[in-house]
Amino acid sequence: MNSMEQNIEKILTAVTELQESNTDMHKSISELQSSQTGMRKSISELHEITRALRDGQEETEAKIDALGSDLQTIRIDLNTVKDKMATKEDLVYFDRKIGEHDRELDKLNRRSS
Repeated sequence: MNSMEQNIEKILTAVTELQESNTDMHKSISELQSSQTGMRKSISELHEITRALRDGQEETEAKIDALGSDLQTIRIDLNTVKDKMATKEDLVYFDRKIGEHDRELDKLNRRSS
């Protein structure tokens, strides 16, 4: 019986080791599930951040487009002003003509006095 008792003791030890191993596996599975839940939450947060960034990017692009239109309008207005503005040559001509007219008016005033 001694040999039978030893075999039973070995079997009980093996069963105990299997139970401990099974318990360890359950703990590992629980830790993995917990970790997986945390990862899912992180992924969900990343999706929200990505959506917010995408929305912000669309808003920024719309503002850039509006600024581009404003810039184009300013360029057109500037070119219009430049086209209508007197040039340096024009001012020199007007100055010369005003001088001539002043001299002519002065001559006329002297004749009439």
